[in-house]
Amino acid sequence: MIDISKKINDIYQINVPMITLTEKEEKEFQIAKVCKICLLSFEENELYKVRDHCHITEVALRFSIKFVDTFRFMASSLSELAENLLEDKSRFKETLKLFSNKTLDLVTRKGVFPYEYIDNWSKLNETRLPSKSAFYNSLKDEEINNNDYSHAKKIWKVFNIKTLSEYSDLYLKTDVTILTDVFENFRDLWLSTLSLDPAHYMTAPRFAFNCMLKYTKVKLEKLTDYNMLLYFESSIRGGICQSVKRYAKANIPNIEGLNYNPNKSISWITYLDCVNLYGKSMLTELPFKDFEWVDDLNIDVTKIPDDSEVGYILEVDIDYPQYLHEKHNDFPFLPLNECPPNSKVKKLITTLSSKKKYILHYKNLKQAIANGLKLVKIHRAIKFSQSKWMASYIELCTRMRREARNRFEKDFWNVFGKCMENVRTRVSLKLVSSDKQANKLMMKNTFKDRTIYSENLMAIHQHKETIKFDKAIYVGSAILDVSKTFIYDLFPYFDTSNYPKDHYCFSENHKNQPGYFKDEMGGKILKEFVSLRPKLYAYKIVNNDEVKKAKEVLNACINHISLDNKQTCRNMNFIQSNKHVVHSKTMNKLVLSGNDDKLGGSSNLELITEEEKSNGTFDMVASLTMFLRFALELNKKIL
Repeated sequence: MIDISKKINDIYQINVPMITLTEKEEKEFQIAKVCKICLLSFEENELYKVRDHCHITEVALRFSIKFVDTFRFMASSLSELAENLLEDKSRFKETLKLFSNKTLDLVTRKGVFPYEYIDNWSKLNETRLPSKSAFYNSLKDEEINNNDYSHAKKIWKVFNIKTLSEYSDLYLKTDVTILTDVFENFRDLWLSTLSLDPAHYMTAPRFAFNCMLKYTKVKLEKLTDYNMLLYFESSIRGGICQSVKRYAKANIPNIEGLNYNPNKSISWITYLDCVNLYGKSMLTELPFKDFEWVDDLNIDVTKIPDDSEVGYILEVDIDYPQYLHEKHNDFPFLPLNECPPNSKVKKLITTLSSKKKYILHYKNLKQAIANGLKLVKIHRAIKFSQSKWMASYIELCTRMRREARNRFEKDFWNVFGKCMENVRTRVSLKLVSSDKQANKLMMKNTFKDRTIYSENLMAIHQHKETIKFDKAIYVGSAILDVSKTFIYDLFPYFDTSNYPKDHYCFSENHKNQPGYFKDEMGGKILKEFVSLRPKLYAYKIVNNDEVKKAKEVLNACINHISLDNKQTCRNMNFIQSNKHVVHSKTMNKLVLSGNDDKLGGSSNLELITEEEKSNGTFDMVASLTMFLRFALELNKKIL
């Protein structure tokens, strides 16, 4: 023991000489007022300035490896990401290490490869570039275009490629270097703005949340009352998505390409999108500390200002008077998470029923009361301190998007992650390679499931033994609730900056400002709209251009559908990974389905008429736009 202690003491006596600072470094050290790491002031916090000095050099015996997926930060194709950097070729630093300036134009764009043509190893020995037909992509159902094929031939010639195997190696090399440069530019942008490195994070949401905390310097209070935590969890209901109007056809006089019927009333179709809806909510007052249960429940929420320093989350009984049902039928207030009729899955639906023990933000309650709903009783309430503590970060994101020098930077500032995370859904996954290890883990009461990969490899899924509730879910609850107040109050908020400059309504006063509603058509006139269910919609413009949208349906499949289509199923090719084994598959997918159980709560559901059936439009994909009933009124208000 004595010998060991002496050896340890000798080690601690060793001082590794510090590298002498340069004249420039010494000057920077002397004039420094804040710590470059924590940004705290030396004088205000009574801190002493020290030079970096290593006393003991250690060789770490343990290390960890993290596999970070760049797609979790930049959810775009490599082709689109590469185009964002083409405006400044000097950004391709890693690519320039392997390729010369002469060939840079060839290797800084996404290449093409005959994936489906290579179905055996012998084809890699071919000495000629395959024909255009070999580049057919069944996933996208498209042939290679002339420009891409010419690019492939030029690559083959300039790099003096001998075999298809060499072409494959070059294709993979350029993919890696391009993605490296894209992510390095992504890192540079964050490091230059907020001095945080995304490479230290696994996903964009967590990284963005830390950026916000650093920039705003806010300290969010952690909830220590479990009942309060459950209370806030019950108040989270997500965003509304439903299809109210099944079919609409514009009837406007003196419009070329539109058959006007003078026997019917004039009707317009307007397609609006709220610019950065959640960003608008984040600009408002949000809770951050001093959470307390309210003893005196005699609270008049109608007298609480929206910008009050104290906010409330209340559990109430609300009555929905019968005389409001016809007026509110298209979009009732106070959505509810419940199972629709004939369904076992909970969904967020809008209903005209009265609500019992409904938990909501006081601003939503104020809006509901102002629109005729009756407050019956307040069961419980939590009060908290609130302020616009997140506004500075959202304004930074908005400003940086406006000042972006290229599309890459503009797209980047679109990113803002969630302000909460459901830690209950986390699982522990362990890989085992023996029966003894597997049996030991499966005997635990936390065992959930297992996945067998091979004879000697299995993954054991386990519930977390302990759950740490360290997320500020009250922030997410407030953002989601406040965002709904803007949707129900749309008329004061319009952004017409994407209209033609000679359009009567053109204005840049509200350009890209969060919370303003922008015409997605940019002033173009919608001719026809058809909807089957949420996120399943289509519309036709006066010039007969059609736009079709269908969630979880690939574009290659959607491209073969027209507005008058009656075929409900389509073959869809896709790539699927099962136990980390990748396969290409073909599915006969039900694309067009009018089974919309989210409308089960409305009192006066609108059905498709026989006339609409005869047009075939009821069979086409369609989507929600809650503004269709208000289209004519909206047009008048804009003008």
